[in-house]
Amino acid sequence: VSYETLNILSSPFPIIFFLLFFRFPESPYFFLMKGRSAEAQMSLAWFRNLKEDSSELDREMKQISANVEEDMKDKGGFKDLLSNAGARKAMLIAMSLAFFQRLTGMSSILAFSVVTLPPTGGYFSPEVYMLLFGITTIVGQSICVILIDKFGRKPLLIVSTAGCALSTGISGLFYWLNTSTDLTHYNWVPYSCIILFGIMFAIGIGTIPSVICVELFSSDIRSYAASAAAMFYALGSFTTNKLYLYVYLTIGVHYMFLFFTVSSLICLVFTCTVFFETSGKSFTEIQDILKNRGTNDQT
Repeated sequence: VSYETLNILSSPFPIIFFLLFFRFPESPYFFLMKGRSAEAQMSLAWFRNLKEDSSELDREMKQISANVEEDMKDKGGFKDLLSNAGARKAMLIAMSLAFFQRLTGMSSILAFSVVTLPPTGGYFSPEVYMLLFGITTIVGQSICVILIDKFGRKPLLIVSTAGCALSTGISGLFYWLNTSTDLTHYNWVPYSCIILFGIMFAIGIGTIPSVICVELFSSDIRSYAASAAAMFYALGSFTTNKLYLYVYLTIGVHYMFLFFTVSSLICLVFTCTVFFETSGKSFTEIQDILKNRGTNDQT
């Protein structure tokens, strides 16, 4: 389709989002930081789907109020992101996941797959496969939303990074063999791998880093942490996109897929050794783990 048609077809979605988002409440943390406790209670009840007079809601409100009161004692800033050992460990985890998310190859695959994929081999053209790739990422993110609290962040990250490494590794092997062997009958391999990558990326490493950034930092410095993470996302995208065409045109695209595979494997090791499970833990429990006190089981 033409760009004009594409823009027309895409325009209803941001309009619908704009209209519906008016009914979406601010977080209870925001209301408490502004001293609007009644609205904070209503907001938490909406998010938890509980009655405003329920005892469970009251307990969580007291805990959130205590956390916000503690956070507001000091006005946060960028320097607080590295102010103590716990904050530094949180930064290491959040920024590493943000950087690795881009190093797995998502930015380059989105940007260059149309010119990288073999011209034939799938049932559709490379352009259509990139549309299918977008659909699979939406499906993967939906799966992540369903499973993230049931199975936890860490297992999904492990499966996701392992799946990304597998798909880019097989793609890299195909492109390497294709330099010296006629693999026309196997042109379906990179097409299949790109769909697998879309699903594997979305169920973990593509979604969870944003969640982790919220869970690891207190409300007074959370916005600064999100800004720092955005810089690491951008740095990772810039690095891979800048390298991709140069490597593709000089020594071969298979080396770029080797880079993506190694990055995913490093992220897998990082997840297994440094990252700890945050699902089902309160903010206080997470901070205890970061400061190496409280529970000894950090998995």
